[in-house]
Amino acid sequence: VIGLAVAAAAGAKKLARRNNGGLAASFGAGGRSPAGVLEILGRYPLARGQSLVLLRMDRRILLLSHTTGGRLGRSTGLSTLCDTADAEEVASIIAKTRDDDGDSLAAKFQGMLATFEQDPADTDEAELTGRREFRSSDRDCAQLLDDTAPPHAPGPLASLRRCAQALRDHAIGESHA
Repeated sequence: VIGLAVAAAAGAKKLARRNNGGLAASFGAGGRSPAGVLEILGRYPLARGQSLVLLRMDRRILLLSHTTGGRLGRSTGLSTLCDTADAEEVASIIAKTRDDDGDSLAAKFQGMLATFEQDPADTDEAELTGRREFRSSDRDCAQLLDDTAPPHAPGPLASLRRCAQALRDHAIGESHA
């Protein structure tokens, strides 16, 4: 019996060496996870440490109960509350989690943020300082104050406020359209 256990351990060790990263790695959290197999459609918090998770897995939709508890929320649990495989129901649920264009709300929000992001290298210095600089071929320089530009360079807080206001204006414009 002991010899059989030693032989099984040696076989598992040999298999682990062949399996790039080890046998435990392929089954654990560091294992291979193919893209597009699972998609979280939504999370709905119920109470502290409890939430519902709507998960798409191929042609099925699962409603899961996710609970965290224990000391510092270290123990977690998932349990299936509902499993839907009917094509009509799956299509209906997916349609409700998407907007009219077929994008998820998270993807739409990411897109809106991307449109308002700006590379600092692309920012015109005159836009930040309120001064326009003109240089001649003789190396003469003239700086003019632009009354339409802000009087000082905006800090990170002002930049964040400007982005938030642009998002609000964009949302108000869409709601009136």
